[in-house]
Amino acid sequence: MAAPPTYIYNIPSVRAMNPGIPAVLGDLDLSRGIASGDPILPVHLEHAESVATALKGMKGSGGAMFTDEVAKSAQLRVKAIEAAQYSAAYAPDLAGCIQFLMENSRRHTDQLNGLANQVNSLAVATINMRICTRNRELRHHKGARTQPLRKTISGPGLQLAQVAAEQLDPAVLQGILPPGPPAMIGLTPDHFNPNIDVYNDRDILRMIAFYNEDFEIVPNDSLQDRINKFHSFLCGL
Repeated sequence: MAAPPTYIYNIPSVRAMNPGIPAVLGDLDLSRGIASGDPILPVHLEHAESVATALKGMKGSGGAMFTDEVAKSAQLRVKAIEAAQYSAAYAPDLAGCIQFLMENSRRHTDQLNGLANQVNSLAVATINMRICTRNRELRHHKGARTQPLRKTISGPGLQLAQVAAEQLDPAVLQGILPPGPPAMIGLTPDHFNPNIDVYNDRDILRMIAFYNEDFEIVPNDSLQDRINKFHSFLCGL
């Protein structure tokens, strides 16, 4: 039997990245890290997702300890583990190439970054395919809770939102982008409402600004047209 694939880089624990938080939260070990050379196991991703979900739910309820940055670091850790697992499953040669470059030459930094981006993009695309399939299956079920896709295009989509809002009241654009830098690839919108049918124009514009995609919406689309097109985007149609 072939040996299981291994991690080619260290993935520190959430507590190592945020020393001010406790080592344990409920039954979750926040000090669990992954070392280069450890076997890649599904339980690592399950644990990381549980930690990220728990910390996201703790924002604002744990005093100064559980901040937005702590929650985001847990989400980034999930992405790192996903990238390692999906590259091992779907692009083992790519992971081997990355390992070779890391061990043999620091001159290949640009190539390494490009390969790492490919691994990350592959992981995000694979996850989105799974979410689209689920959303399509539930699309016509009354009360079905649509899941958000992961962001795949870097940067904010404010210009796209402005085009989509050309025939709307300009005030609808106010506050569609949260303060701070744009979301990173692989993240989902905060406070995503799974009931797409109740979205208003500003809700749709917020999604355009977050994903940096226009969902094929044009300025003269009605609100229902915009809702339908965004729903199609979430279903991969």
